[in-house]
Amino acid sequence: RYLFLVFILVLSINDGFGQLTASGNLPARRTVLLAAYKGDALTIVGSTKVLGDHSFSFPKDLFSQSGQYRIIYGNDLGIDFLYDRKLVEIEILDTISPPIFKDKLNIDFSVLADKVADYKTKISLLETILNSYPKESLYYKQTCKEWIAVQSGLNESIDNVRSNHQNDLLFRLSILWKVAEVDPSMSEEDRKETQKAHFFDHVNFNDTTLFYTNGYTLKVIEFLMLFTSDEMSPQEAQHAIINGLSRLDKVREGSPVVFAFITEYLIKGFEQFGFEDVLVFLAEHWNQDSCLEFESNNGLSDKLKQITKMKVGNSAPLLKSKTVDGTSFNISQVSSRFRLVLFWSSNCIHCKQILPMLRDHYHQQTSREIEVIAFGLDRDTSNYLETVNNLQLNWINITDFKGFESPVVKEWGIVGTPSMFLLDNTGTILEKPQTLEDLKVIFKRLEKL
Repeated sequence: RYLFLVFILVLSINDGFGQLTASGNLPARRTVLLAAYKGDALTIVGSTKVLGDHSFSFPKDLFSQSGQYRIIYGNDLGIDFLYDRKLVEIEILDTISPPIFKDKLNIDFSVLADKVADYKTKISLLETILNSYPKESLYYKQTCKEWIAVQSGLNESIDNVRSNHQNDLLFRLSILWKVAEVDPSMSEEDRKETQKAHFFDHVNFNDTTLFYTNGYTLKVIEFLMLFTSDEMSPQEAQHAIINGLSRLDKVREGSPVVFAFITEYLIKGFEQFGFEDVLVFLAEHWNQDSCLEFESNNGLSDKLKQITKMKVGNSAPLLKSKTVDGTSFNISQVSSRFRLVLFWSSNCIHCKQILPMLRDHYHQQTSREIEVIAFGLDRDTSNYLETVNNLQLNWINITDFKGFESPVVKEWGIVGTPSMFLLDNTGTILEKPQTLEDLKVIFKRLEKL
């Protein structure tokens, strides 16, 4: 017998009922989550338990604005949908079959999203053929016809959907999915250049309601991916991305609020990858003639200034704090030729991976050219001391037990752990290592100096 589940998202303004009610055969007490998009980030906004009669509901105040949401009803089981202040219905037959939408907005959203995914798969396969077969072959010519049919078919589907929606959320979101009409008979390089030149032909970066979907962020990242390849080294990828950022005129010409939103998204993403050159480019060039754009977003403006301040080649802030026993510490007292400043915390998984290896390299030094100054971001004294003692971190350990609220942490612009800075004896930032491999290379190189 089919499992049968119907979700009814009741979008009512004047009554007190939930925005989402559901009934069906989900096991009682199963947790169901509701998550909301902002850019490509998902945030859980509510959770509930399935009742004994297999029903559940969410209060309407969880749907704070029109946007893209996700219901999560099991491990790797979830479905995206659009909420635009109208009734949404979803039917889930079992945990294998894809859910079925019953309302027009999400029927069209689901079908169109599948067509976009299908387009990407087919174009990737067709491009491999175009790059491999001689132009005079019949297979090449047939592939060109298929390419044209695939790209025009997607754009026609988008136009048809938009004609059936009156400026609703899907109408505005789907315009981001239109693709450049590229002549497949061109060379691979010319096809890519045409895509780059016409990637944003249909897009105006002015609609702030799309913040609550993954539309803008996905569009910008897909554009930047046109400039990179899997064969590139991290440094080559950074230079390629900077080239792409320099050609994002359409973003800079849009709404200042949208520009700030996309800039903040890019900064967070490239910080995670440790793309220092890209971050410096964003800080020094994207905001060069755009002071007014960021006046309404002081946090972003400060972030851009901090990136510039802490770039390689600049002087690091003077580091003052206290050691575990309460002794005052000033980095100017350190006499070693190089200083590796590490910001870490005991609840950071990546820190616990890096710390033992860093400790071993530190103790294996023959010349003691590198001194490690480790600033702990813990607030809990016992957790901090337990980690220091258990891992035998016998370098310079300092902390003020204020976590991310520490004046030191703010002055150094730390937004995550581990964060590392290699300084020379004048306090100049030489490198900002990101990984275990970066640290290995640094110790190996400096030991030979």
